[in-house]
Amino acid sequence: MRDFGPELERRQSVRHRPRAECELFVGSRSHPATILDASQGGLFVSTEAPVWPAALVRVRLRGAERYALVVHQRHVPPRLRALLPGGIGLRWVRSTRSD
Repeated sequence: MRDFGPELERRQSVRHRPRAECELFVGSRSHPATILDASQGGLFVSTEAPVWPAALVRVRLRGAERYALVVHQRHVPPRLRALLPGGIGLRWVRSTRSD
């Protein structure tokens, strides 16, 4: 990952690339996903889950569950997925416990 000086960095939180597996719940359906990029504010995951912008999804990771809002979609044609993964950007909104 490229590191920029503080004057050029636009992100609010440091990002990590864990390549961890998680599970997305869209409505009552479960879908596998791979976390490609994570920060305190959210995730970018590679998934085939049918979602739409502004959808509320539930993310299960290491036994914990949190809700997230879909804020970005990256559609990539199947023939290019080996070069650039498609997926969705998620912003945390709350956990399943009362916050």
